[in-house]
Amino acid sequence: MNDFRPLNRARPGAVRRLAVILALGIALPLAVTPRESLAQTNELVIPIAAGGAMDAALRAVGGELARSWGEPVVPVNKPGAGMALGVRYLLGLNTDSKSILGGGLPMTTSQFRVGGKPFDMNELSPVVYLGWQATVLFIRATIPATTVAEFVQWAQGQPQAVLFASSGVGSSPHIGAEEFAALTGIRINHVPFQGSGAFTPAILGGHVDAVFDAPSTRVHVQAGKLKALMLGSSTPLANWPELPTADKAGLAGFKSGTWYGLFTSPKTPASVRQKINADVNAALRVAEVRERFERLGIEPVGGSEEGFAQLLKTEHARLEQIIRSRNIEIQ
Repeated sequence: MNDFRPLNRARPGAVRRLAVILALGIALPLAVTPRESLAQTNELVIPIAAGGAMDAALRAVGGELARSWGEPVVPVNKPGAGMALGVRYLLGLNTDSKSILGGGLPMTTSQFRVGGKPFDMNELSPVVYLGWQATVLFIRATIPATTVAEFVQWAQGQPQAVLFASSGVGSSPHIGAEEFAALTGIRINHVPFQGSGAFTPAILGGHVDAVFDAPSTRVHVQAGKLKALMLGSSTPLANWPELPTADKAGLAGFKSGTWYGLFTSPKTPASVRQKINADVNAALRVAEVRERFERLGIEPVGGSEEGFAQLLKTEHARLEQIIRSRNIEIQ
């Protein structure tokens, strides 16, 4: 397990005392006087497997917090169950620390799971909104289309539904595909995979037609293996300005992607939450962190606890409308 630890330096007085002991030839006992306790260890719970945009973004923030606090911030990956395993792990931690949980869109969609939600979002305290990562509409290179309009025209002429890949039911790529179908009127078949590592070979091999994926998949566009038609946002990417936004592609108001944010246990004191909020906002202004977010295609935002709570309510309502209208069954 990797962790972020500040550099500890021996105090000059301790060094001088040790030098005197060694010079006098005094034997040191095997059992020494207990040293000062280590700095408090805080955990950064990451509810997905290591690797990927969310993991990288959270680790970047965690590293900056460790430097700011002068205390270890240990990243702990707890993937599974629509991020519920990460939630449960956080709620079981000692609330004396400044331990935090990262979260994203699957936490919201899990609230609509058939048979009951795996956890209640009200069990968590929203602390700070990190930012939004818009996804990109990628299609296989053999489809004769270079714009959204041409792709829709092609899709409408197919005898069978267009195959859209995703990283699972209720994932950001799935929600994006369903909303796209609702707005354009095309017929789609959803093909869920166990993560982007599984669906990327499928679309590269021509087994599926399209996917809403992270901007980092651009490498396959540059290699001529995929086409990128649209960004699921009205705000262009700083490092990919030529990619049309949803508005410019003719789908005003279309939104595809995921929110990222940080939570604490409700038992965490308000003063601790306020400190975390202030320090994360400061971290998001650090050039190295912003550059990391930009490379990942994430727009850093920050803001207040109340602002993040309101965003979660807005996302809940938006996703509920899509899930209900498209008859999506979250398992």
